[in-house]
Amino acid sequence: MAGLAVQAIAPLAGLAVQAIAPLAGLAVQAIAPLAGLAVQAIAPLAPVLML
Repeated sequence: MAGLAVQAIAPLAGLAVQAIAPLAGLAVQAIAPLAGLAVQAIAPLAPVLML
């Protein structure tokens, strides 16, 4: 039974990965600039925070 379950789930897992991968790529593209802005905003404060 386990073998049948694996055979049934494997294609679904593959489809899920194919569906999620582009979304993950878009999320990274969307977050990257925000992360850059956050770093630029925090960088000047770093010396103050270190004290």
